[in-house]
Amino acid sequence: MTLLASADYFRDARYRADVPALIVAATLGAAMLAGSLDIALVVLSFEIVAIATLILVGITTDVSESNEAALKFFLYGAAAVAIMLFGFSLLYGLTGSTHIEIAADGRTASLAVLALAIALVGFAFKMAVAPFHMWAPDVYQGAPTPIAGFIAVVPKAAAVAIVLRLLHGSFAAQQFAWRPLMEALAAVSMTVGNLAALRQTNVKRLLAYSSIAQIGYVLVGVAVSGTDPAAARAALFYLIVYLPMNLGAFFAAARVEQVARRTELDAFAGLWKRAPALSLTLTIALLSLAGVPPLGGYIGKVLLLSAAVSNGASWLAVVLAVNVVVAVYYYLRIIARMYLAPSDASENFQRQPAMEVALAVSTVLTIVLGTVPDAAVRWVQSAWR
Repeated sequence: MTLLASADYFRDARYRADVPALIVAATLGAAMLAGSLDIALVVLSFEIVAIATLILVGITTDVSESNEAALKFFLYGAAAVAIMLFGFSLLYGLTGSTHIEIAADGRTASLAVLALAIALVGFAFKMAVAPFHMWAPDVYQGAPTPIAGFIAVVPKAAAVAIVLRLLHGSFAAQQFAWRPLMEALAAVSMTVGNLAALRQTNVKRLLAYSSIAQIGYVLVGVAVSGTDPAAARAALFYLIVYLPMNLGAFFAAARVEQVARRTELDAFAGLWKRAPALSLTLTIALLSLAGVPPLGGYIGKVLLLSAAVSNGASWLAVVLAVNVVVAVYYYLRIIARMYLAPSDASENFQRQPAMEVALAVSTVLTIVLGTVPDAAVRWVQSAWR
């Protein structure tokens, strides 16, 4: 979908070869990262994703905001890699092996949990989990909008996948040590992301804080997944739902940005009259992010709430429910601006077939995952046994 959206967004001939190649490289790196349990392969995959996304963020070198975003992305990314490497070096020192699962064995288990916690901080930076989220709002706002949507989804999904494999698999027996930490990160990320989003007047920045809150929802399932496969599946299902609805929101914002040359809330005023199909697409994406039935985001949040309650984390379920209510307000602000706010703008939205296909696919998937979630649920169950 990002390849399709980028085809119409990057019309300059300079980007026609570079952008697709980098998107494919980052996606392959993310797939490798999600399937890795060897330290060397994890680091290699992590770096492939980091380098490819860094270049994508700063690829529009003639835009100062893009250059600033790339610099911040590089600095925070370097810190994340350094912290992750330090944690993994401790794991290697304890076991003499680069295979992560061996580190959870017997005599070295308690020290391995400490090393794992350090490595998890590096992954928390990659996932933009509060309080390690400082880079995300500026980077998402400064990056080309389809790329901002891409880095808000793909690298996060890969990082969550490997963290799940570590916590639910290798270190499940030590959940007494890491579960309180993950529960705290989930609660803080949900709350910080949603409260910060309430004050935003730039839609890209608002979606950045929304992404921080959304990863907090996912971490609810991760936190209680130690001995419960259903919780891990709930987290994975929400990741599947998160992909089309978040990409749909960013792609719609990119379409508005192309015409209005900005992504402030005012640029969306009266959008319904100028581009009804685009308005409907963005509305569906935002309502799904808010957790409104019968869309995919609703099903995902229900599964996460059920996982939290059934695993003795009722307080975390309450925090999640309260945050969902808070988030509805700022999503509705955008929707109200599109349908109710007057506008004297006369921009012409020209046809862009590739972008329209990307928006249509994201919308259909968001609806299908909410109305007919059985196929996705069965796939997650077969993938996670």
